[in-house]
Amino acid sequence: EQLKHAEWLISLFEYRCNYYITESLSKLQENGRSYQDMTVAWNHTQVHYLIDLAKSFGELIQLKEFNNFVNDLTKKCPATGQVIANVMYLFASHVLDQETSSFKNTFDAEQAKWISETVDELCDEVGENAVKIIDAIALPDHVIASALGHSDGQVYQRYTQAVENAPGCYDPPSWLNLIHETRKAINH
Repeated sequence: EQLKHAEWLISLFEYRCNYYITESLSKLQENGRSYQDMTVAWNHTQVHYLIDLAKSFGELIQLKEFNNFVNDLTKKCPATGQVIANVMYLFASHVLDQETSSFKNTFDAEQAKWISETVDELCDEVGENAVKIIDAIALPDHVIASALGHSDGQVYQRYTQAVENAPGCYDPPSWLNLIHETRKAINH
């Protein structure tokens, strides 16, 4: 149930940003002592630390904005607000599931498993309303003209049909000879 509590999720995402800030600054200080040029120190920090910080900050902002949207929507239509809230909880839970390493001292193995199971449960809950959600915000089927864009729920059948109807679908790829030539060149 905590994964369906927006304030708790926002606190976790804030913690994650603080974690990456601390890690990034520590690495930047370490690199600052190792390199004469601060640009080099900055670049060596950016690749593994500051990018994670930027990503986590962006996800925090997304979650906060999503929560504001859900709150506004719930005032207008509680049923729709709950459906969209489940999409928000799915987003947040998926991030937590993918980023358990950045929550090292927060979740043990059992809790990480629980988060993963919650993602599956939320997928089921959101899936029940997915076509309705997309139909509410998407262009009509005939405008999209996509195998994935029909509202009849037959995504896999339409996608398979589109792939199989593509010219040359079962032909060998045009670049296959390059692999054969490369293998011959390596073996000689």
